[in-house]
Amino acid sequence: MSCSSPSWLYFRLTVLLSLLSLCSLVASAQQARINIVGEVVRPGTYSVPVRSQMSDVLRTAGGPTPYGSVRHVRVIRNGTALYVHDLYAERADTPQTRRPFFRNGDIVLVKIADLHVCVSGLVKRPGRYVLTENETLADLLRYCGGLTDTEEGLIIQLHRSEHGLMTLSDVMGTPFSDVRLLDGDSITLQPIMSRRRNEIILSGAVKRPGRYEWDSTATLLSALNDAGGPTEEARPDHILIHRRGRHYERVMESVNLSDAGGKDFPLCAEDSVVVPLADAAGARRTVKVSGGVFRPGTYAYESRMTVADLLTLAGGLRPDAACTRLLLTRRLSPDAPSHADTLATALQIPLNDSLSRITLHPFDEVSVLTATEGKMRGSICILGAVNFGGRHAWHPFLTVEQAIENAGGLSAEAYFSPAIVRHGRIVPAPSSADDFLLMEGDTLVIPFTPAFVNVTGEVQRRTVQVPYRENASLKYYLSQAGGTNAVASKSHIYGVTINNRALKIRRRTRIPPGTTIVVPRKGPARDTRLSIKDLQAAIIHTLLIASRIIHF
Repeated sequence: MSCSSPSWLYFRLTVLLSLLSLCSLVASAQQARINIVGEVVRPGTYSVPVRSQMSDVLRTAGGPTPYGSVRHVRVIRNGTALYVHDLYAERADTPQTRRPFFRNGDIVLVKIADLHVCVSGLVKRPGRYVLTENETLADLLRYCGGLTDTEEGLIIQLHRSEHGLMTLSDVMGTPFSDVRLLDGDSITLQPIMSRRRNEIILSGAVKRPGRYEWDSTATLLSALNDAGGPTEEARPDHILIHRRGRHYERVMESVNLSDAGGKDFPLCAEDSVVVPLADAAGARRTVKVSGGVFRPGTYAYESRMTVADLLTLAGGLRPDAACTRLLLTRRLSPDAPSHADTLATALQIPLNDSLSRITLHPFDEVSVLTATEGKMRGSICILGAVNFGGRHAWHPFLTVEQAIENAGGLSAEAYFSPAIVRHGRIVPAPSSADDFLLMEGDTLVIPFTPAFVNVTGEVQRRTVQVPYRENASLKYYLSQAGGTNAVASKSHIYGVTINNRALKIRRRTRIPPGTTIVVPRKGPARDTRLSIKDLQAAIIHTLLIASRIIHF
């Protein structure tokens, strides 16, 4: 077969495409460790594929909070804003200007949104949208997928709060591109309903409420019969009928069927019949659940409903729910006028069949406490040698330098070598305090200036604390420990600083206060394992210093 034949060219093209798809598959399988911070539900460090979509990356952190903006998601690399991503453009499959691969150490920052606008009615995707300052109603309708098809006319209204008062504007005759929106605006799109002159509406305590056909023979009894009749809780002595008068004013009629003596009441076109309940509060019989459930809220009460039924309606218990701590609040009597007249009963119930045996009453409130209740969100903890230690507010751009300023600055005994505890682990100390970003929940520890240096390993006194002397050499500290012994390796002496950094010590090396000097043993490589015990001893001394800071 000739190399220039079509079959040979087709074979080479097939192999080339296979290799390209394999390279793309290998590239998509690579993982990058990135930090997701800002207005997301669970900020932290995550592993994502290097070619991930931004929407998938945010979904790993629980998505943006109600205040987060998906229009300007920043990718920060080495302290520089590398890329700004717009998730609306991604949803619309609009080409982005740049889309780099993720790398280890990248920071994905979700800022607070500029504008939140709600849209409801005749649009394809009603909901709450995030807009930028220069976008208009035309942009909003494009993000909503456009208007739905309707044969009737349309009314577009803008609801806006100005100086504490709500204003209403009709914007149907204005070009959509000229309508500027503000934060908190609400847009409604309603059809222009044509009047149905041959209908009546039945609502309230009837078995089949709804719209029914009207003719000249329609009466109240015939309408109730079409709706299946009143329910058992209905109040027939005070049925309300709303109708239009001669001049289109609203008129209300009250009918007492109990005293009518079989006499019927004729209905007019467009009448609205309301059959009230005998118990006025019966229409509002609800139960409430809050706390460690997936869907907390208020639910309609039903007879023989149990605690287990209510928890099932609420989506079940969350993983952080304290299953043995369940609080049930119940009214003293069904006629209790307010929530102040209640009796709270704490039930220590394990998650078993006993929940299905506790029957609820109307207006009961079930609170499922969580194991993490009482922890502060949106804060960091600052400990050690600062003027005002404790918990302080956190924001996405908070640096170590700003956090120390918020804590009143360093105290006179401070030794500026900060340690940062994140998710139970010590992060490497920042080289510069003005550009290292803190994350929500971090603990910043500023140590006190130690007055000693530890010496351990192959020295005569094994482990000793030597008073710190400024500009003192290695020879001074070794002499205070009795000098090295015969098996000491003098060319491989190293130290561990107070913030857990390794330090290779030479004859002229400046030794910071609080350092633990480790003198290892010389010999073959298999004997170097003995220095691990020395390192453990150094870490123990470092932890002793940290305990002093925490108990401060």
